[in-house]
Amino acid sequence: KVDLDQPIFLAWEGMSMYFSEEEVHAILEGMQPLLQHPESLLWLDLVDREPVEAPERFPSAIQQFMRGMRVLGEPFTFGVDDADEFLRSAGLRCIEAVRSDFYLPEKGDPVYAVYQFCLAGKPSAIGESAPATYQAARFDAAKAGAATPHFAANGHAHRHTNGKVV
Repeated sequence: KVDLDQPIFLAWEGMSMYFSEEEVHAILEGMQPLLQHPESLLWLDLVDREPVEAPERFPSAIQQFMRGMRVLGEPFTFGVDDADEFLRSAGLRCIEAVRSDFYLPEKGDPVYAVYQFCLAGKPSAIGESAPATYQAARFDAAKAGAATPHFAANGHAHRHTNGKVV
């Protein structure tokens, strides 16, 4: 039995891109009862909509990656334009959304720039600080800064912190 009076951490990684938007909304809705404690957190990854829908507009590495996923029988079918907006539309609060190339700048692979790691929780009052569970778990404070995003020209170079683009 899950004790809903205690903070819960859910990880849903590597899956959202294989479902339709409606299915992702339904899955996230199904998780919400587990996120009712104000310190509960959901970790998920999301991909950008544009490379899913029009990979030909992107560098060959992304085109090859998307083609490879189709060949494997695992095509990406869903992506978001904005993680914060999408999570709000799903009834969640985006605490932070960070592109994976922020954590892997030495890789230089453009595919990392279309993935983002997101931390979400229960919606809260505007101006409320991040949950203590989030603040206590930060591991990147020593990181000097993000690598130059690959798709700044496409508007894909932002990250969110507590619902604000930074």
